[in-house]
Amino acid sequence: MLYRYALFACFIASLCEAYTPPSAFIVQAMAQKYSSEKAAMHSWPALISQTGKNHSAIPATMTLDHKGLSQSLGKNKPEKLDLFFLDAAWACRDQSVKECEQILLAYFKKAGINHNIVSLGIFDNEPVYIMGALAGELKKTPQLWFFKESFLPVHEKNSQGEFTWNKWMRNAKNGVNYPRLMDFKIGSSITTISNS
Repeated sequence: MLYRYALFACFIASLCEAYTPPSAFIVQAMAQKYSSEKAAMHSWPALISQTGKNHSAIPATMTLDHKGLSQSLGKNKPEKLDLFFLDAAWACRDQSVKECEQILLAYFKKAGINHNIVSLGIFDNEPVYIMGALAGELKKTPQLWFFKESFLPVHEKNSQGEFTWNKWMRNAKNGVNYPRLMDFKIGSSITTISNS
């Protein structure tokens, strides 16, 4: 009896893993989601910290506009941050769905993420699609993780490093979604941006 139950559980698990929509459908759904957002300018306070001997949090102002996300420390000029996939998603704002699909496909190609490979996973107790990697390849290949329901990205691994965007919130005034916590691991250095 236990053997039959184990076989049934394996069968159900394989069905769940096997049922991921085709990648073209997922890319189109992402494009519909991202292109529907407005490209409103938005600024907010943040704290930036880095691992190392002199660990401290530096106050900054984050600004999101049509060029992407910039940071300014104190009275310094804003500096553009490279947010990899998140930049591509934000570049889709106010674009047509077709234009957004092209932006996303160009990004996947540039990042080396095989968008034709899609699997399922869990991030922060929520189901995610993993684009670019199967279950046994999570440590090796370039990949993008994003929530199954909202299509908001949560983790990316590429040749530059690993990036995590967490605790997403929506600004009530302009409808812009942005992460309250961003971690960038490049080499042995980890930078964290805590957004207010």
